[in-house]
Amino acid sequence: MDTEGSELTEHIAQIENEINWKATERRAPYGDNTRKRKIREAIDILGDKNLMNRRFEEGMDSDNFAYCLSKTSKMETAE
Repeated sequence: MDTEGSELTEHIAQIENEINWKATERRAPYGDNTRKRKIREAIDILGDKNLMNRRFEEGMDSDNFAYCLSKTSKMETAE
């Protein structure tokens, strides 16, 4: 398994465990626009303070949050 991709793959490789996909939850509703859903999920995740192994440099999460918000507002005006 290539563990260079994400914290999740590193974690799975270290503990030799599998993800219980039935216990996962969707952070944004299904919709016709996949890109819009992914951006909403990213905004929700960035706003969540209770995340394990979150590694952000100081100020990086607020930059990402502002970027996601700008993309969402542009998509809503385009509809």
